[in-house]
Amino acid sequence: HSQFSPLQPLHAQFNPLNPLHAQFSPLHPLHAQFSPLQPVHAQFSPLHPLHAQFSPLHPLHAQFSPLHPLHAQFSLFQPMHAQFSPLHPLHAQFSPLQPMHAQFSPLHPLHAQFSPLHPLHAQFSPLQPLHAQFSPLHPLHAQFSPLQPMNALI
Repeated sequence: HSQFSPLQPLHAQFNPLNPLHAQFSPLHPLHAQFSPLQPVHAQFSPLHPLHAQFSPLHPLHAQFSPLHPLHAQFSLFQPMHAQFSPLHPLHAQFSPLQPMHAQFSPLHPLHAQFSPLHPLHAQFSPLQPLHAQFSPLHPLHAQFSPLQPMNALI
């Protein structure tokens, strides 16, 4: 009786011709997509506001799902986004895997050697023309440093 009588409260659940059949029939293959009461509704319904977060098939799933292994790389709101996203302007500074990490990260132990903006760059960078003058470890430091007492003798 419920299947054939549109006045019955369960008509949509049991009548496949009812436009709301998928929403109310747990046996319908698209039930999760159309029924907001289903726990996986957000995953299967593209109209749900959290669809991207819960659907692994959504192109923005990694950006919106904190459980995704690449979430930090694709989510602009993650504190580690700069470290994991090669597109972030500060990626080299925060990613230890980047070849220019030492140059851009003030916390790197070799920052002074690789960053031309560091005040001690000439002292720690052997590639600098003034390295011998500013580095006490350089074999010609005494010769090129006017502050060395041996400079006048050389």
